[in-house]
Amino acid sequence: MIRRWSIAVLFVLTAGCAGSPPFETYSIAQVALDAARRADASQYSPGNWAKADEAFNRGEIAYRDRDFGSATEYFQRATIFAEKAENISRIKKFQSGGVQ
Repeated sequence: MIRRWSIAVLFVLTAGCAGSPPFETYSIAQVALDAARRADASQYSPGNWAKADEAFNRGEIAYRDRDFGSATEYFQRATIFAEKAENISRIKKFQSGGVQ
């Protein structure tokens, strides 16, 4: 009887750790990176762009490894840095008289 409970508890804990794939977080990060790319973020905000790109790549690795908790965190970071990079790029373009 104790062995059955142990197996049941182990199963529940393992299933709880797996979680569900972060489809929405992945999609939002992808859109944010695309917008930053279109705003030439790699040129006007290279630091934030690099952080966004690295976080997204790490998120994809975690996703493939089925570490959905880490993947979600990385995708959220990628979104934040991509949005910063896009905003800085647009401001710098505007200040220099470039097209937004």
